Amino acid sequence: MSWQKIWLVMRREYEFNFRRPSFLFSAFGVPALTFVAMFFIAQFTADRETNLQAYQQVGYIDQAGIVTADVRDMDADYAGYVPVISPDVTEPAEDDSAARTAYFNELEAYAAQQVAAGDL
Repeated sequence: MSWQKIWLVMRREYEFNFRRPSFLFSAFGVPALTFVAMFFIAQFTADRETNLQAYQQVGYIDQAGIVTADVRDMDADYAGYVPVISPDVTEPAEDDSAARTAYFNELEAYAAQQVAAGDL
């Protein structure tokens, strides 16, 4: 098999296929659509993330005793974090609606499963 014949076949396939709309779409359209989709997914995902700087007070529950020092005394950046329940105090029961309403009216954000989720 000679290189001349291989080159002839490659040139013919390129010239024939490059003029077809389906080839042009698959060569240029699909990658372009992929990049556009990745751009929009990244934009929508970034907009959905929670920005805790927008809140004035965020409550946390330290039932595991992981946070040992009072977070409010650590730094001025953490002044908005308020301990809701200490490890030795139980959370209000589900039927204690007055206490739960007081929790949710005082706080702008509240993560109920923060220890299980690992978001501290």
